[in-house]
Amino acid sequence: MKNLHNSLKCAIISTLLLKGETMERLSKKEIENLSLDQKKKYYNDLKNYYANLKDNKLEHKLHQAVNPLIKVIAKNLNGTNKNPSKIEIFKNEWDQKKYNGPVIYACNHTNSHDMPFVIEVARNQYYVYAGNEIENDINGMLFKLNGVVFVDRTSKEDRKKSFDKFVKLCCQSKDTLIFPEATWNVTPNKPMNNIYGGVIEAAIISGNPIIPLVTEYTDSKWYIYIGKPIFISYVTDIDQAREYLRDTMATMKWNIWESFSQTKREEIPNNYYNQYLNKIYTEYPKLDPVFESQFVYKDYLTEEEVFENVKKLTK
Repeated sequence: MKNLHNSLKCAIISTLLLKGETMERLSKKEIENLSLDQKKKYYNDLKNYYANLKDNKLEHKLHQAVNPLIKVIAKNLNGTNKNPSKIEIFKNEWDQKKYNGPVIYACNHTNSHDMPFVIEVARNQYYVYAGNEIENDINGMLFKLNGVVFVDRTSKEDRKKSFDKFVKLCCQSKDTLIFPEATWNVTPNKPMNNIYGGVIEAAIISGNPIIPLVTEYTDSKWYIYIGKPIFISYVTDIDQAREYLRDTMATMKWNIWESFSQTKREEIPNNYYNQYLNKIYTEYPKLDPVFESQFVYKDYLTEEEVFENVKKLTK
């Protein structure tokens, strides 16, 4: 009975897509209950729907035209205009002779330098998916010139609308960038936080591969590891693919760490971690660590959240 219900809902959505009407995507649970043939049709219809939405070609051409200027601005922000050797491509596993089509960059996120760093090393102009807190500051201006989809991360409705815009760009053969951790990873020793599944969904719907990008910073060098393309099939379990991408990026980060010379524990100041936090927050004082902490992906409810839900039930 459940499969029949899902089949009917899938057919209704497909009909709406063919008519060019606004649609509501199936939930993860509903997708899991579809047959492989139904999944294939569902994702193909979604891709065609997004691909056929109005494409602002003039705006895209403007972003492409100013991209050389954006790279110059990024170099000035990064300091590589005066010190080109500051940036080092640690490893590049992406063979563009084998694949040179549209991609979804998935980048780790640790500080305010990540965006201008990636702008400098990316092959072409791309659109970034970013929180709207920066929309009206100097970083927001850079993002707007580059191409951006802003999202209010606190609003479920806006997350859906903005994600639709992001997927539309993917399906219209634009390069895109997303920070799947959704906020800075400021943990003392985790190479990657858990990641959200949106990047996986965008890859399945559009057919664009994910290019993992992992950055690391020292006082004298900025490193970036460019991973090989990851193609995600419609038959793939979204959670398994999410964990695979997270583990892949964590391994890339670990490989960078392992290349550094070893430091003895006694050589590390006791307050090193606090010094590090002070440095990155001083570089971008607008960031509110307490506000940002709500966006760290959690696989389970905390003890406080469990009791909060119990309180709601007993009221």
